[in-house]
Parts: sequence; structure tokens; C-alpha cells
Amino acid sequence: MSSEEDSSLEVEIEALKAIYIHELQVTYNDRDRPTSLRVSLHPATADNAEEQYVRLELVLSLLPEYPNALPEVAIRNPRGLSDEKIERIRRDVQETARENAGGPMLYQLIEVAKDHLTEENVPCCQCTICLYGFAEGDVFTKTQCYHYFHSHCLGRYVSHALGQMAREHEAKLSPAHEKPESPDKYGRALFRR
Repeated sequence: MSSEEDSSLEVEIEALKAIYIHELQVTYNDRDRPTSLRVSLHPATADNAEEQYVRLELVLSLLPEYPNALPEVAIRNPRGLSDEKIERIRRDVQETARENAGGPMLYQLIEVAKDHLTEENVPCCQCTICLYGFAEGDVFTKTQCYHYFHSHCLGRYVSHALGQMAREHEAKLSPAHEKPESPDKYGRALFRR
């Protein structure tokens, strides 16, 4: 790689660091050359995490001949995405890399993946309670660890669980349900002398 290509890659990496401040991790080799980028991506929702229902980490491995050699594309830790969607994102990122071969392309590759997440911001899994999938317009809840529940399913579950806890608590307080003392406890006391 020429010094001009090295300089171009450094400029490209610095621009990415300025754009993806907290999302980007760059790995360097012993000669201080970038060998891979890992970007944590969410849908574009104006940084409203409550509306980000899918995510992934895009890993771009850079060969020494980059930008003439295309980066290797991998998708890690996807959440809320079907295998088909993951494969489609990977294919589209690779196609964009082929279209931009020989020039700076890392930003475009990242944006292709991010655009997919923004367009398909509905989880492709089942509600953990009812085991039905999610559709556009469904009202659902996402936990921080990306588990999904239809809001009405979660509400019914919580209502049922609270009712069960109240019944158990009341049963403990009811004198009719007090545990009788063990006869063995008194029997030993009678025979001690």
C-alpha cells in the first residue's frame, strides 16, 4: 500500500470516528494500520432508544490492499432480525463495496446497514408470552436486553402474577391456613427429664 493510500485510509478512519463517536471500535496491527472496524448500529430514530427495536454490529475486516481489495463483511450480535434479513444486509453491504472498489467506501457500507435497520425497525421474532410474531403497527415492549412482548400480553401476565402473589400473601396471613406445630416438637419435651 502506498503512503497516499495509507493517508487516505487514515482520513477515512478519522472521519468515521467523528461521526460514530461511541459506536465505532477500530483495531490496529503492530504497524499502527487499521485492520478492522466494528460498528454498533441501531435504526435512525433521533437517538430515541425506546424506538430502536433492532440492532447489529457490523464488522469490516480491512486487507492490506484496501481500498483496492474489498473489506470482508461480518454481522455480529444481531437482535430482532431474522436470518433472511441478516443475509440481505450482508449481501447489500458487499454489493455496495463492489460498486465502490478502489475508493473510500467505509461510510457507505455502514450507512447501507443502518438504512436497513431503519427501514425494518420491527422485530422478526415471537412475543415471549403468546408466541405470535410482531407486525407493523403492533404495540409492544422491548427490554434492554432485546426481549420483546406485545404490550397487552405483558399487561395480562403482570396482572396475573400480581394476583397470584396477592393470593399467596393472603393465604399466609389467614389463620385457617396456619401450619400446626409439629407433634414431635411437644413429644420430645414431655419425655425429657
